[in-house]
This record gives sequence, structure tokens and C-alpha cells, in this order.
Amino acid sequence: MTIPFAFQSNGVTFIERCKGRALIAWEMGLGKSYLALSYAATHPECFPIVIVVPASLKYNWEAECVKHFGWRAEVVGGTKPHKTPLPSRPKIVIVNYDVLGPWLPHLLSLKPGLVIFDEIHYTSGRTTKRAKNSCVLADAVPRVIGLSGTPMTNRPADLWTPVRIINRTIFPSFYKYAHTHCGAKRKFWGWDFSGASNLEELNLKLRPIMSRLRKAEVLKDLPAQQNSVVLLDLPDRKAYEQARDEYLDWIGDRTPSGLSREEKDKSRGNLFALKHKVAQLKMPVVYDWIDSFLLGSDEKIISFGIHRESVVEAIHAKYANLSSLITGKVIGKHRQLAFDKFLRDKSCRLLSGNIDAAGVGLYAKGVSNTVFVELPWTPTKIDQGKGRTHGIGRGAKGVPCQNWFLIAKGTIEEKLLEILQRKRRVADKVLDAGVTEDPFKLYDELTAMLRAEKKPRR
Repeated sequence: MTIPFAFQSNGVTFIERCKGRALIAWEMGLGKSYLALSYAATHPECFPIVIVVPASLKYNWEAECVKHFGWRAEVVGGTKPHKTPLPSRPKIVIVNYDVLGPWLPHLLSLKPGLVIFDEIHYTSGRTTKRAKNSCVLADAVPRVIGLSGTPMTNRPADLWTPVRIINRTIFPSFYKYAHTHCGAKRKFWGWDFSGASNLEELNLKLRPIMSRLRKAEVLKDLPAQQNSVVLLDLPDRKAYEQARDEYLDWIGDRTPSGLSREEKDKSRGNLFALKHKVAQLKMPVVYDWIDSFLLGSDEKIISFGIHRESVVEAIHAKYANLSSLITGKVIGKHRQLAFDKFLRDKSCRLLSGNIDAAGVGLYAKGVSNTVFVELPWTPTKIDQGKGRTHGIGRGAKGVPCQNWFLIAKGTIEEKLLEILQRKRRVADKVLDAGVTEDPFKLYDELTAMLRAEKKPRR
């Protein structure tokens, strides 16, 4: 089992003091998920546990349960739960917010002892189905833990539902809360609750249930650099499996290294195309993850990709008002201008870059976060990308560097990551060395793993 930092042990004590109903408003990278699971590990009455998360984080939570405590979790989805019945009494069930409604009867029948709402700010719209379903579940369970780096994403009105889910007695009436803390103004069409008022009083009311922690407060406990793999679920797995099977049908029982020169080139191209296919298919959940980061933190982040149009430029277009772009087509002074905009413009939160173009020669002083949307074949390129924020004079002052790797679960990406990690014998880091052997040996092993992944046809 993972050994907790001192501040995480203190967090468990705080949740106990709250009798299991607490809002953990810690900054990203401080281990909120581990904290919640650590509390459950010392309280058997919490089981079974329901974990409600954004769709992009379901399998990441499953991995966290196994990694830290060896717990098996049931990951559920879809809007027709009767077609995918749960085991009689699973230890942990993970479900995403968007399908919580159809799953409510099944989840309530389990009589869970604890519900964990990750990124609880997703419930901020009090009239949405997402918020209403979350309230129904929370009201039926004795212990509720909400996790979010920023439970109030924009204004005090956004905070009411997350707090109501944790403890409905603090602010039992939204309208009373809104008139006290949301700068209520009467307009010709009705009440406007988009303002803010009596904020110090609001902070005092939240202290009994909310733990707030920033990285700067616990620097002595944190490593200089952290690497995290985030497993994503492909929205269209059938499209991936079809592309994978086409490659396997083409190569048959041959190995890439045993092909002729011409066929080797074709084999390499086919594997590259399969990897590109995964990148294209996972973009919706990549956007979900970036949304969560931008909502859950006020920090900047560098996003690295490989394919210009379908990944790097697509991310820039999605966040056009918040991002800057660097690719091989952005050259000369325009590249420096794009980088300067990212560093100096407070509203520019994201740099979307091709790893070949943005991964060298630029030093992001004051920035401590990188996310790798695609995994290069050559691990040294990842080292170069991480080096934009990690090193002397780089990164935000006094803040550890955090690197995220968004990997599509059960695909060629996960296989490639597994091979590269094992070959470098790095236990807790990601890709800290370069490739020193014939790349076709890697393609051979990757092909063998894809064969094992493919289910036999009936």
C-alpha cells in the first residue's frame, strides 16, 4: 500500500472530524483521490463505495484503486443498466455523471456506505439533471466526500450545490444563500444571483466541512517532478478494433522485423496509422480532461501532440480564446510571439504544441504543467517536452512540475507505454531514457501484444 504524506494523513483526520461528509478543495497534484480512498481503507463501514466522476476519469480511478490498495472496481456506463447487471455486491462501483440517472436505482439498491464525487464542481448547475441526480444519491448515503481543486468555478452561486451535496444543513435554502452571498439584485426579468457578497462570512461557514490546501503549503513533502498516467476510455472502441484487426489481418503471423524492406516501411506506416487513429478517437475525452484541468486550477499548461491538424491544431481551435499554438508551420518570430503570449498573457492558459516544434529550445519559466496527448515512439522526445518546465530557472517558483500522459485504455497506446516503461526499468516514472535498440524489435513486441489483445472470432 502507498505510504501517505503527512498532509494526506491530516486530510484523513479532517474527514473523520467531519463524520465522513467533507469537501476536499485541494489543488491538482496533491492526491485527492488517494486521500478519499485512504479514508475508506480505515473505515470498513464505507463499503460498498460509489465513485461518481467525469467520463474521462473512470478508468483512472479504477487504476488508482488497484495501485494504492489492490481493490477491484466495477466500471459501469451506458444508459441501459439492465443490459449490464452489476455483481451482487461489488466492493466499488465507478460511474460517470452523465449516466448517473439511469444507474441510480441499481446504485441505491447496493446501500453504499460512501459516495465520492470527483470534480464535484460538475454539479454546480443546481437545476441540471446531473446536480439533481447527485443530490438524490448523496441524500441516501451516510458519508459523502467531494473532491475539486476549485469547487467554486466562477461565482458563489456555483458553490451551493456542491455544498448541499456534502451537507444540506449548512445552506438549506438556495434563495436565502443567494441573497446573502451572491450579491442579489432585482432585475426587470427577476433576480440576478451572478454577484458575490459577504465572502468572509461564507468562508467561515465552509470551514467545518471544507479542507483547502495549496501546493505551496506542502512543498517540503512533494518531489520536484511528478509523472501521472491518466487512462481514458475510447468513445468509439469498435472503430479502433476494426483498424487494429485490419493491421493484424495484413501482417498475419509475420513479424515486422522479418519483412522485406518495402513491407517493413508499410508495416511501420500501418502501426503509425493505428496509433493516429487512437489519437483521433480519444479527442472528446481529451477535451474533457483539459476542461477539468482548466476548471480545477488557475495554472497554465503545455499540451504536446504529434499530429498537427487532428490533434495540435484541433486543441488550439477548441480553446481558441485561451490558447496559443506552436507547430512546424509557426516559424521565426511568429513562434517566439506565440510562446511569449502564452507566458505573459494571463488569459492564455494553454499552449498547444507539436512535440518536435514546441519540445525544444523554449523554456517556460513560471509554468509547471505539461500534458502529453500523444505518446511519441522515441522516449527522448518526452524528456525534451518535460524539460520545457522542469529544470533550473523553469517551472513556477516553489511549485513541483507535473506531467500527465493521456493514454487510451486497452489500445496500442497502452501497449506501447507498457513496453517502454518495462524496458527502462523505471518503477514510478514515465519514460526517462531513450531507445537504444533496433526499433523493429519494439514493433515486433507491439504486434505480439496486439494479437493477444484481439479476441478470437466465433
